[in-house]
Amino acid sequence: MAEPSDPPHGPGVDDHYYVAGYTVEDDPFVDANGVLLNNLGLTDTASLSVAEADLSSARLIELLENPIKGEFSLAHLCAIHGHIFQDVYPWAGQPRLVDTGKGDTMFLPHQLIEERFRGVTERLSRTRFLSDLHGDLEAFSNEAGTVFAEINHIHTFREGNGRTQREFLALLAARAGFEISWAGVSDRAMIEACAEARQLHEPSCRKLIRLIKLNATRLVTY
Repeated sequence: MAEPSDPPHGPGVDDHYYVAGYTVEDDPFVDANGVLLNNLGLTDTASLSVAEADLSSARLIELLENPIKGEFSLAHLCAIHGHIFQDVYPWAGQPRLVDTGKGDTMFLPHQLIEERFRGVTERLSRTRFLSDLHGDLEAFSNEAGTVFAEINHIHTFREGNGRTQREFLALLAARAGFEISWAGVSDRAMIEACAEARQLHEPSCRKLIRLIKLNATRLVTY
């Protein structure tokens, strides 16, 4: 599943996804034109997006054979991002240092990323990182959907959040005895599910939970 494109920017979000009060001058991960700093010497976003997709896909394939182990902490998430995007970005694995948004939603202020992610890890630890769910699809879908929504709102990185989050969730799913296939999930369905979870009034994880439930299968053990 490709990184989904995003809906038009909402109030307070500019063309570079900065919220009001931030510009390219505040962002150490972009050049003067707002293009993400990269290892490829590319200075336009279109070319960078194509190269990024190719290079990150190869690294994601590596993770199928050698997943990155960890304690589902912020450091674990950063290690996953660092692996996926190591060929593309010199800042791979580093949390964003500006406040950003997409669509009608602003993501978590960057100063709160570490604190909020600590809460995610603590929540997961209460079920031994979902392993206590013992293959219960309903319980797994509810917990995984809620955690996915929270991680998406935190939106740790300047770019590449979706791919990193899905790999993180895949590792959690394996702990619970499940595998999630995103191949049948359209970009639009994912965008709508994440938007529902981020809306200011009455946010809901219902669509994310449903997507996970429909696309999760129990791992076969021999």
